[in-house]
Amino acid sequence: MSAESSKALRELATAIKTMTEPSSASPYLENSKSAMNHLKTALKDFSLESTDLLAILQAATVASILVEIIKCMEKISKAVHELSKLARFKNAEPTVSCKKLHQLFINPSFEGDGKLNMLPRQENNESITN
Repeated sequence: MSAESSKALRELATAIKTMTEPSSASPYLENSKSAMNHLKTALKDFSLESTDLLAILQAATVASILVEIIKCMEKISKAVHELSKLARFKNAEPTVSCKKLHQLFINPSFEGDGKLNMLPRQENNESITN
């Protein structure tokens, strides 16, 4: 849980630094939340009747702190996503490659003297796809 949380926090910090949308942090947050839910389930199913309470106190404390860290990470993630919308962060990955944009909007033509001219394409009904 802590490794996934640190990766998510690193991605969120990078998103703020580069002013890009923090979508790459989502898988790490989901993994952390999943691990947190598994931990909660394991703790609920654990029987204290045959176990020394002092022996498990440290582990329970660490588990509790990790759960709180995950909850804080969710709040940080929501805040960074809101910031990215308000500040209009750019997309981390371009939806269309530069080559495809070039092919879509530039139509090369040669003049009689062999010079290359770049003319905009006339047809506007082509769809942009990856």
